[in-house]
Amino acid sequence: MNLYLSAFAEKYLVAYTNIFPDEKLNILVSYGSRTQNIAKFIFDRKDHINSIILDSGTYTKNFAKNASTRNKIDFSGYSAYLDTLHEYFDCAFNFDPNFESHGQIENDEYMDLLMKKGLNVVPVVHSYSEEEVECYLAQGHKIIALGFSEGNKTAKNIAKLSRIIDAAGAKTHVLGVSTWKMLANNPIAYCDSSSWVKHGIYGVIRYWNESKDVPDGEDKTDSIYFNDYLGHGKNNMENFLEYKYKDELYAWIKETFGWEYYELLSSDSRDKRVLINIHYFVQLQKRISERHAELGFNT
Repeated sequence: MNLYLSAFAEKYLVAYTNIFPDEKLNILVSYGSRTQNIAKFIFDRKDHINSIILDSGTYTKNFAKNASTRNKIDFSGYSAYLDTLHEYFDCAFNFDPNFESHGQIENDEYMDLLMKKGLNVVPVVHSYSEEEVECYLAQGHKIIALGFSEGNKTAKNIAKLSRIIDAAGAKTHVLGVSTWKMLANNPIAYCDSSSWVKHGIYGVIRYWNESKDVPDGEDKTDSIYFNDYLGHGKNNMENFLEYKYKDELYAWIKETFGWEYYELLSSDSRDKRVLINIHYFVQLQKRISERHAELGFNT
């Protein structure tokens, strides 16, 4: 299973691989937030990257608050961009601006135009219907993405559709999902996350707590917050200094990164928190892959 980190910055790739030189990351870059970082990844830092994929940016086009950000994302631009750089990406997603349950017709029109240019893009499902998935399987697509849907992107539907896709010998990518609960017990080959940076910036780290009293095969993730950003934790979060397993956490930080716990307590230690979250997701990918192997999934 490949877990892709999105909204990635070169400085974090350098910092992380300096600590863990044997690790290679999976990175998703978006046409909607294209920067020079993309060039850095595909030309200068490829030795530290296992896989790199391209998203069309349609989620940003639909939901960005800034009109100029939304307006710079269009089909003609994405088509030209992909035409120029497609060989550098392991896969690219279709331009799918219609997120409604009836949006397949419009989104397929864009896909047809791209594929007529020889650009083999991944279709994105928004209806969460078996019919849409079966349509793409019949067309021979080897990867099918499950995208945004208001009300239909549920654990039940993701489990159902990923099993249909897997049974047909194809692979599922779930966009914007990166939790053990959603991924570990379903045959999902690919997913992506931006929470590695969002949580780190706003004072939260993720920690796989081996001492957590849960049955084997269940999620051992703890979310731990720092007062300098949040003031108080959200639901199911633990305070860093009051954490029940703080001795284990502090020992893990020291053993894994060589840092003392107090190095994470000030607002200027944000980058260290981000690096902890990157490592959490790198390890989560390995844990989910092991779980999938136990369940007999070919992901």
